[in-house]
Amino acid sequence: MTTEDLFELLLKRLDRQDLMNDSLHQMIKQMDGKLTVHINEGEELRVTIEEMSDMWKRSKVVSWFITKVATFVAVGTAIVTWARDHIR
Repeated sequence: MTTEDLFELLLKRLDRQDLMNDSLHQMIKQMDGKLTVHINEGEELRVTIEEMSDMWKRSKVVSWFITKVATFVAVGTAIVTWARDHIR
């Protein structure tokens, strides 16, 4: 092999590396864009999950209140029923 052949092989190899580096650079740019979109969607999702959590906490308070009201209604109904049966 002559020196020119060696230089030609070296240049071809460097060209292939340049092409590979370019494709890797494009892939990294695409991945950066996708990650940015993913992070932004995650922030939106975090806000939505926090709202759902707040609603869940409020619904637990409401269900506790409804349970207590139902308990008092049941006790009142039991007292009225007992009074009807035993006072007559």
